[in-house]
Amino acid sequence: MSEQILVSWDGLKWFKNNRGIILREKNVLRTILSLTNKNSVFVDIGGHIGFYTVRLALKCRHVHAVEPNPESAYILRRNLELNNIKNVTVHQCACGRTCSKAKIYIADTCTTLIPRTGRKTVEVDVKPLDSLVKYCDIVKIDVEGFEEEVLLGAENLITHVKPIWVIEHHDKGLGIQYYPETKGMSERIRKMLSDYIKITFDEGRSAYIHKSKINQVPKHALRRLITLGVHHHVLTNIIEGRAWYYGLPYTWWYGMSMLDFLEEVYERAIDEPEWLKIAEG
Repeated sequence: MSEQILVSWDGLKWFKNNRGIILREKNVLRTILSLTNKNSVFVDIGGHIGFYTVRLALKCRHVHAVEPNPESAYILRRNLELNNIKNVTVHQCACGRTCSKAKIYIADTCTTLIPRTGRKTVEVDVKPLDSLVKYCDIVKIDVEGFEEEVLLGAENLITHVKPIWVIEHHDKGLGIQYYPETKGMSERIRKMLSDYIKITFDEGRSAYIHKSKINQVPKHALRRLITLGVHHHVLTNIIEGRAWYYGLPYTWWYGMSMLDFLEEVYERAIDEPEWLKIAEG
């Protein structure tokens, strides 16, 4: 019996699981791609079946994919084989503050180390990120509420290597799987990354760029991030019942419609410093 192979919009092949071909998270993918180049080292923590890993491997020098779920890790490796990708190191473990063992609670795309009733469990290795990766340019963290623990095991990277961090936060409940146990985690992470500029560019997802490296970010990528950050500010205003322009500096946009403003701010994003301040929130 032949394997079920799916083909995604960008011509890539995927084994069984359709998570590689859906358009969900394409905005995040495009943002990460804009921040990388052929010499970049990308770390995908919560690699799942390779939605990001496979695509970033085609652009970057090397990718580290961290995936503790044995079934997902198997499919991830198959997807790398199907696309003839050889510049990926798969770490079949979870990341945390120390070396240990832990149970993961399995549920398709929201497998977590936070205890959940009624789920299949598997015991996995937990390793500090610093023990797996010595250098990288960008790290994506999507670990369903365990993001703080990942960072507690990455002190060397945070302090000395200073990569860009793209983190999915799970304590807000805005378009992202919400875990009550993670209440206040975003604020604690902000303190841990206090030397980084934070730009929330998508629902529940933020990029953290070290202040000393903001000028090294490609202009097209920084323009995209700031624009998305301003868009998020406007969207939050609307969701929370405020005027869309609440908190914006009183400047050239006054009298514009919201749609005209959102289009125009892209042109001005990196030339006028006030928009970075708005994007920082």
